[in-house]
Amino acid sequence: MDTLMIPRRFKAGLLLALLVLVCVTLGFLLGLGVAKAIAKKKDDPAFWNEAALRHLEKLHPDGTQRERFKVLVGGAVDELTVVRQETISDVQRILLRLLSDIDKELSPEQHEMFSKMKPKPSDLSLDVLQKTGPPDQQTPERPSH
Repeated sequence: MDTLMIPRRFKAGLLLALLVLVCVTLGFLLGLGVAKAIAKKKDDPAFWNEAALRHLEKLHPDGTQRERFKVLVGGAVDELTVVRQETISDVQRILLRLLSDIDKELSPEQHEMFSKMKPKPSDLSLDVLQKTGPPDQQTPERPSH
């Protein structure tokens, strides 16, 4: 009998462990993909409209109310879309100003390194606003227009 022969139970255990690992990895990756798709869909104003109207359907509106709800929700979504675009523009303007202000404070060596590491203007969006400070850090209030 060969001493390098692996017992069947051990082989079966390894195969089951490998199967579990593959399933967990696939589940994780699929979950990430679904989460990204859902997040992207939530950025779409058409989704906001549909979601609000679906939610209002719980009230069992009659035909007249349903049409009125569509008009009201559509108008609100249009306003929100404008506010969102303005916010994105404001964020980009603030970030560009910040980058410029930081650049003014740098030595020539730092300037060269900063030029390589700073985001391009096309990369500046609301995504860069993810809070990275301590949880108790307050976000400054946005000035009203």
